[in-house]
Amino acid sequence: MKNQVADYLEYYCSMKNPKFAVLVKGAWGSGKTHQVKAAFDAMAAKRHYRADPLEPDNPIWISLYGIDATHSLDAAVVAASDKSAHLGIGGMRMVGDLARGVGGVFAAGAIVSELAGPILRRSLAGNNHRVLVFDDLERCVMPLDQSLGAINHYVETLGFKAIIIAHEDKIINEMAMRKEKLIGQTLTVFPDFQNASKHFINEIENAEARSFLFTYEAEMSDAFAKCNIFSLRILRHVFFDIARLYDCLNKDQVQKSTAMRLLIKKVALLSGLFREGALTSTDFDQFSEEEMYAGMGFRGDQNNDERQGPLSRLDLAMKRLEAGGAFNNLRSMSDEMIKAIVVEARYDKDEIQRSLCESGLFGDALEGRSWWRVWHRQQRSDAEVEQDVVDFELDFQNREFVQMEDILHLFSLRLALAVEQVFITKTISEVAKECESYISDLLASGTLQPAKRHGRDDQFLSNTGSYGLGYWLGRQEEPAHKSFSDLFALLAEARQISLRRSYAPIVAEVLRLLRLNSQDAIDDIAKILSFDGPNSTLPIFSESDAKITFDALSKLDGALLFDLAKLLSLRYHGVQLDNGLDPEIPWIDGLLDLAKAEAKNQDQTKLKRWRWDTFVQRINTKDIARRKAILATECPPNDKSL
Repeated sequence: MKNQVADYLEYYCSMKNPKFAVLVKGAWGSGKTHQVKAAFDAMAAKRHYRADPLEPDNPIWISLYGIDATHSLDAAVVAASDKSAHLGIGGMRMVGDLARGVGGVFAAGAIVSELAGPILRRSLAGNNHRVLVFDDLERCVMPLDQSLGAINHYVETLGFKAIIIAHEDKIINEMAMRKEKLIGQTLTVFPDFQNASKHFINEIENAEARSFLFTYEAEMSDAFAKCNIFSLRILRHVFFDIARLYDCLNKDQVQKSTAMRLLIKKVALLSGLFREGALTSTDFDQFSEEEMYAGMGFRGDQNNDERQGPLSRLDLAMKRLEAGGAFNNLRSMSDEMIKAIVVEARYDKDEIQRSLCESGLFGDALEGRSWWRVWHRQQRSDAEVEQDVVDFELDFQNREFVQMEDILHLFSLRLALAVEQVFITKTISEVAKECESYISDLLASGTLQPAKRHGRDDQFLSNTGSYGLGYWLGRQEEPAHKSFSDLFALLAEARQISLRRSYAPIVAEVLRLLRLNSQDAIDDIAKILSFDGPNSTLPIFSESDAKITFDALSKLDGALLFDLAKLLSLRYHGVQLDNGLDPEIPWIDGLLDLAKAEAKNQDQTKLKRWRWDTFVQRINTKDIARRKAILATECPPNDKSL
């Protein structure tokens, strides 16, 4: 297929004096510079000259990155054209004489620079048969009208041909108003995924990994395009990510092409969206909930006010993932493992192997679970079923299963067997009591998997087609249905308790860092409380003692106390406070009350009182008061939760 960019640039370069410039635009990392260089290489091959920077038919490449003035642009053009060969002795002597006339170059400063610009431009007049290529227009520090005006001088006055390369999205409004005078043709570069993929894969040293990637490169490139990820730089990073993942796989897993294709597409697209900035670390904690909504065929912005706000970015990303075909592989690997790979760049072979085995897509992971074998008892021999039931009972007594999906299967199946009265002859009520004990034991031992930090367990009940629970969720007339629903509610609450118990170690770490009274410690606290971190909307201080925190703050140096106030200000700013931090309001209220009292404490020095007053003023007390007022209208009058 003919390359539009190369074809037009060849035509443009053949023109005698076009009096206009060509704009080549495209997304960040889409290969704009590469395609322009490739076009000139093709032209050079036709003319049979060597790629010599002094060859007059070769373009002059100028990066506009950091250029802050017209004379700096002129100097960059001269430098790029090799001023020792093209500026000429006369031009250099003119600049030198001018500098000496005003006290020397260093004394003259900007005066010489401003006057030298026209001299430099005139010295290039004899080279106007060469093409000027101005790259990175959006990174030029000069105002757009000034930079385009300087380029226009080369085009209209000096007769140069000029090609401008830009990520136009960054400056599209200004370009729309100004480019009509200078820009005669705009070319849009789209990434050449096919050729770029082959090039990137060949950069990988491991021959087996290269062969593996070539198997899936076409599908990955197509998924990138459908997902609107146009950066070749990101694609290159992702190929290297998948090569690292390959090193953690065994041969049996690699040979399962269907499962592998699903896994690679999910990792590749999530990695691409994360590197692009469309997803953040926090979004990965919300990912399971989003998958569930998408799998159910509706999005969060439809008649569901609870799902507005921070999930909107993730919602858009999920639509792009859906377009890229990354939805049928939702359980190819655990969410925690996906985050470890994509966000933390952590490739632990043992952990990855374990996660793949538990997913059910690789090997016989599900068949290894006793509940799965009993669930499929109709397809198994009598001898197998008898042994399966024994294993099933032992696993239940030993509290073998601790994850949500396994426990739900376990409970629903035991209730089903109680209805059948074949393998379990206890009543439904007795089985339900045993399941309640199962939950209590896991919670007491600390082995119960906590609830997702940003998810809601009740969504499992809405997803009737998944997790094998359709029997109980779809037949409310069944005698065991209410028992199952009650068990689910109990399990969901227990998982919330397990999650809340995870707050204490985080708070303990914050207190430990506060007592170090150092800038490094405050920086570490900033990571724990960061706006886009895993704890950003997690009410980790909901069960903390404000007095203990205040005592630790009291020992901080004043500057560090101010830094901490800034962190808390960001934490309780605007919508951030509306997204799950309500349970922390009593803690921050208590902390502010103690700080206000200390600001008025006459036993303290004026400096200390001023520090505490500044601490209070820095935190968004208005946002906290606003949220409290909202909650007061939502809670019944006798609700003492706040």
